[in-house]
Amino acid sequence: MAVGQPRPVTIFAPEAATIGVALSAALGRRGWIADSATLTADLSPGPPPLILILEDDRGIPVSTLPLARLPPCVGVGTVRSHRWLIALAERGFPVLDQAGPFLPLVAGVDGALRGLATHRRPPPLVITRLRERVREHVALDRLTSSELTILLAMMDGNAASEIADVSHRSMNTVRTHIKTILAKLGVSSQLAAVSMAHRSWAVPDQESRRVMFTKFGDDVPAW
Repeated sequence: MAVGQPRPVTIFAPEAATIGVALSAALGRRGWIADSATLTADLSPGPPPLILILEDDRGIPVSTLPLARLPPCVGVGTVRSHRWLIALAERGFPVLDQAGPFLPLVAGVDGALRGLATHRRPPPLVITRLRERVREHVALDRLTSSELTILLAMMDGNAASEIADVSHRSMNTVRTHIKTILAKLGVSSQLAAVSMAHRSWAVPDQESRRVMFTKFGDDVPAW
């Protein structure tokens, strides 16, 4: 899209969704004129293209969408809003993962909006992957608080001995937890467990720590 040819887009988002404001500003730098509106049950979609932010800052998905009345749109959410992401994808609309890094998300939304203009449909594999993400998310939610602590440490790249030292657990206890985690997730290696967690687990604390230069067990700086 040429800079001299701006195009309008409307971003519908819950009231408590900061990402809608951020996307509006970022897309403005890419030649879009973004208007913002609140995503409510009585949504009046308006002209395309639209961007639908499907959950608020707390990760709570919207309760309803007027699917039968939606014009071409781009859906943005995490695995928590899988119900709507799958429904939009089944209708041929592009959907993107809000949990990903922001700059690639902006590029993805920009590309998806351009795809709407050329009537490109997302590949069927998108729906298959979404359903797989849901299954992984459910498996991760079955972990106990102790197992989650161990998994978070694994995500930070710590070996079992480091986890035992920092968490004041015995090596046997840590190894038992790791074996249980692998069994519950249906994977055969710690690498696969960590990969699944990064892919399908939206952990607020972990997301916050990603923006700080810290490691498991470090003190988080107080700014």
